[in-house]
Amino acid sequence: MERGREKLSKHSVKVPPLNWPTSKDVFLPLPHEGIDTSQGRLTAVAICDESGAPRLRFAQGERAWVFVEWEIKETLPDRALSSGLLLQNAAGLVVFGKDTYQVSSPAFLLDGTHKGWRLRTRYALSLRLAPGEYHLTVGFAGLPRSVWAAYSRGEIDYFQMQKSVEEWLRVTNVGVIEVTLSAGGKLLHHGITDLVEEAVFEAAPPIPVSSPSALVHSDEFSDLPAIIHITHQKSGSQWVHQILRSLFRKRVVAPQLGNAHFLNTKVRQGRVYPTVYITKEEFDTVYLPPKWYRFIIVRDLRDTLVSGYFSIRYSHPLVDVIPAWRAALENMSEEEGLLWALDHWLPEVAAIAASWARAGEKLIKYEDLLRRDVEIFKRLLIEESGWPVDPRQLEEAVISHRFDKLTGRKPGQEDVRAHERKGAPGDWRNHFTPRVTEAFKERYGEILILTGYETDMDW
Repeated sequence: MERGREKLSKHSVKVPPLNWPTSKDVFLPLPHEGIDTSQGRLTAVAICDESGAPRLRFAQGERAWVFVEWEIKETLPDRALSSGLLLQNAAGLVVFGKDTYQVSSPAFLLDGTHKGWRLRTRYALSLRLAPGEYHLTVGFAGLPRSVWAAYSRGEIDYFQMQKSVEEWLRVTNVGVIEVTLSAGGKLLHHGITDLVEEAVFEAAPPIPVSSPSALVHSDEFSDLPAIIHITHQKSGSQWVHQILRSLFRKRVVAPQLGNAHFLNTKVRQGRVYPTVYITKEEFDTVYLPPKWYRFIIVRDLRDTLVSGYFSIRYSHPLVDVIPAWRAALENMSEEEGLLWALDHWLPEVAAIAASWARAGEKLIKYEDLLRRDVEIFKRLLIEESGWPVDPRQLEEAVISHRFDKLTGRKPGQEDVRAHERKGAPGDWRNHFTPRVTEAFKERYGEILILTGYETDMDW
């Protein structure tokens, strides 16, 4: 390994010693399947504390050391290699991910003569996370050296570089790290991760009532509960948003990327918060007013996957990561694209549905809403929320925003380049191949049962 390190250094940045564990007892048992491809094989994973002793349980804020070793199984000409890892919480939400393309000494640069070599990576993780279990996934990838050089010089951005990355191997759930309360049973922060380095707190005299800053904003709706529409992507969220906007107009807080309209501003009574894509665990970290009402809409994740694939591929606005994702899908078949979306896009979506189902919350199925829209919206927005909504106005708003009214097409008539693509439940049957079905069952079959879309895996 040391001879290999010297030879690699001729083509790459200088690599500091890794202080690789010397005891075999440190390393985790690896799964028997899914740890190798034609390009490489996962050969070792260890999780240790700062003394080098194996540990899987850490207090908040402690540092964990993760060691990963890959064996190169074939000649990989002219490639910059990278190792990466990510942590997912119990709901499947990715709370942290990083590969060595994103750090200062990221890539071994190979000239194609290194079959049989082993590459080692050490990660130092500061576990400033909420108490709980976090599942570890590791991966191995490469891209052309010319692309890496262009990125290093600032000639292309990360998303342009990402188009050329070849993911050779990803191994999920190779270990579980448990984070507990800090010393003395103290909780260091709310939410999933800790961002605040410093907080200054002081007391000041009361502000005089005559001061303009002390005036309470007059709001005739302030005694009504905040209405919070919780959902996941591709479950009619924009349709519901339009209905809410039609009914409540200026009471609606406009949705923002990353749920900023709900997470980054004070939640107020008498306001309506549509399209909040959030897990139960995340919701429970938000400070809410005394009066609030939420309803949760989910969709069959199989239709969600198909709808998400077509949206990313053709119709979604080019914001955030969508340009890079669309570029990735352009050269894939539909089957390959669905498998890609199942692995890259669906996990966070599924985590939302799973978290509310596991909490025993009452779920509204998107499919039921399509069939009984007026009835269900009356129950949600009049009977349960307590808002003074005129039933006739509600019915008019719902009918005017049905699929056929918005698109001029009947439900089931497809336009792959439209945001409202097809509007027909069960469309997944037209797109799932045996390979996609098998992968979906393995990853998300349990969630279909949890959310009431199936009773077993025999579908």
